[in-house]
Amino acid sequence: MGDDSSSPLTDQDAKSSQYELMEPSPKCVKGIEIITRSKEGWDVGFTHLDYFDLQTGAIDSECARRAVELIPAGQPNLFGLLHNLGVSLQCRFECTDALSDLTESITAIRRAIELTPAGHPDLSRMLSNLASSLGRRFERTDALTDLSESISAACRAVELTPAGHPDLPDWLSNLGDLLCRRFEHTGALPDLAETITAIRRAVELTPAGHPDLPGRLNHLGVSLRRRFERTDVLSDIAESITATRRAVELTPAGHPDLSRMLSNLASSLGRRFERTDALTGPF
Repeated sequence: MGDDSSSPLTDQDAKSSQYELMEPSPKCVKGIEIITRSKEGWDVGFTHLDYFDLQTGAIDSECARRAVELIPAGQPNLFGLLHNLGVSLQCRFECTDALSDLTESITAIRRAIELTPAGHPDLSRMLSNLASSLGRRFERTDALTDLSESISAACRAVELTPAGHPDLPDWLSNLGDLLCRRFEHTGALPDLAETITAIRRAVELTPAGHPDLPGRLNHLGVSLRRRFERTDVLSDIAESITATRRAVELTPAGHPDLSRMLSNLASSLGRRFERTDALTGPF
């Protein structure tokens, strides 16, 4: 995070029409038939359901919707299909920008979570995906109820994920992003403090060399600088400089985010200079 020749409408309409006209493929229909016939066919059927291919988002959504319609209430596979319907609609929203896709995604994932047994290993992933969909809708509508629900879902995802799980840094980063959005909207310092706690943990758990590490360090640095600007605690600006400097060092030359990270580092160094008048010190 930082501080910061065709018609778009025509392109949007063309995208929406393209997605609306698509029907489930034969491969998809075969997968639905296998899943609906037996519990044992779940894994086999899934090989025919290419849910997560952004290039075929509409086919995936229609396929998933058809599977949900065909499976009887109470079928143990239903929560998984509802989740995948929600995720495929989330993907389609990224292609079409149609708010109706995002709303349907939220409804499907909410229902999937309600039907998922306590302790199921996929529950944290469902909660994180619900948080992401609600966060994206907040970006479009500015509805604080969506943002609050997204933060609650992201918190639950983190709480349910055991230490050492490879997805935990992602869930923490997602939670930090959502808390940061609420801070930006309300200015509430407790949200900024929780942002820093979540992103700091995400940074600590992200393996060396991971491509998301520089971005998380940059986010941590910006958040610490923002808190320094509100509280004047010198340790925050010192940690901000350390984190942002490390983000810059880990970012390859020519990376599109490098200039933004350098600008954030300059801002943090400038804030410390204003506070201490220290003209010396390493870059």
